[in-house]
Amino acid sequence: MRKGFHGITDLAKEISHPQTTPRRTGGAMPRAAAPRPAVPPARPQPPQKTSSRSSGTSYVGALFIIIAILLLYGYSASHYSSQKRASPQPAHQTQQSAQQNNSSQQETKTSVAEPPSPKEQPKQQEQSTPPPTEKAPVAPIPKENVRTGYDTEKAIANKNGYCEVTVDNTRNNMPVYVRLWDMGRKEPVRAFFIRQGEQFTAQNLTPGTYEVRYIELYDNDVAPQGSKSERFQLEQIERSYGVEYSQISLTLYRVRNGNMTTTKISPDQV
Repeated sequence: MRKGFHGITDLAKEISHPQTTPRRTGGAMPRAAAPRPAVPPARPQPPQKTSSRSSGTSYVGALFIIIAILLLYGYSASHYSSQKRASPQPAHQTQQSAQQNNSSQQETKTSVAEPPSPKEQPKQQEQSTPPPTEKAPVAPIPKENVRTGYDTEKAIANKNGYCEVTVDNTRNNMPVYVRLWDMGRKEPVRAFFIRQGEQFTAQNLTPGTYEVRYIELYDNDVAPQGSKSERFQLEQIERSYGVEYSQISLTLYRVRNGNMTTTKISPDQV
């Protein structure tokens, strides 16, 4: 750069001090000029300061030229940088960006086509499947070949008295299985069957506290629950004229002015 500036300075000097060269014109030879009269030599004048002015002017012109060159260089550099910024991307970068755009579009397409989550599937199945229809209850069928009397597979206990307990099933349409419980011993002492429309009497019972438990007998199903009566007392008193003893009748259906209620129990508690 320094060499360039020195060249510009020399150029400025040459501009400030131009050299004249004789020109030749075509055609005939120039005529000899007539001799001019002799002019007396002029008086010497004091030197003027033209050289300093001309040199100062040349320096100012050179400075303006340098500034103009610098401005031109700065403009060209900024223009080159702006063109470099606005230059198009290479072809392989454009292809990569296009591939990225295509892959992003494919990802969005696959995300839309995803199946429903497992949490939503049961809801759709519940909506598609109709609710199950409730089956109508089947009417129980009375058990056949039931004979009224004691259960031959069970022992007969508490038989040293005169007390009696009658279980009435005459108004019931189902046969029943009955157990007479001694609540003092907390175990059954009598077990018997009663056919529908009939009744049975347990005799010669020992005095004490008892309870009747029973369950209906079905041919097509098992009764879901049984029943038990209230506790009652059997008494036996010897008199001079004889023996007084308790006789209790228990109906398995509701009667007007009845004095005993029943309670539902599970079948295994009968």
